[in-house]
Amino acid sequence: MTTDQPIDVAIIGGGPAGYAAAIYAARANLTTTVIEQGMSGGQIATTNEVENYPGIPLLSGAELGERFQQHAEGLGAQVTWSMVTGIDYDADAALFTVHHDMGDTLASSVIACMVPRRVRQVSLARIPIAVVAFHIAQHVTACSSAANRSL
Repeated sequence: MTTDQPIDVAIIGGGPAGYAAAIYAARANLTTTVIEQGMSGGQIATTNEVENYPGIPLLSGAELGERFQQHAEGLGAQVTWSMVTGIDYDADAALFTVHHDMGDTLASSVIACMVPRRVRQVSLARIPIAVVAFHIAQHVTACSSAANRSL
């Protein structure tokens, strides 16, 4: 999917941090797209049972990921299933171009919510990109991985 008109926010990664960012952006009436290559929820979606998520006694990681997606979409965010291959920034236009398997997405802002191994696979060099949620994604992933090892 190639966008002709720029959106306000492109979010790379559909894990807890990515969907949290999408929910806040959509609530602020910003046009928002989450670009995810796997399944909603990110790494937590691979967990059989999640019983330590606040306010939710017990469900699977896949169910939790679906709830994240439904919440964001209910507020107006879009979800694109595609792998991001690179990002360019046009300083004159003040726009990012997010390149992915389904085309290009033009955006005024980009939030990268990826695990560290994915950052190396996406060309981010020399780009003034907002990575506020990146550190949150690292911590959530670490917690999810630790929970899986202790089972």
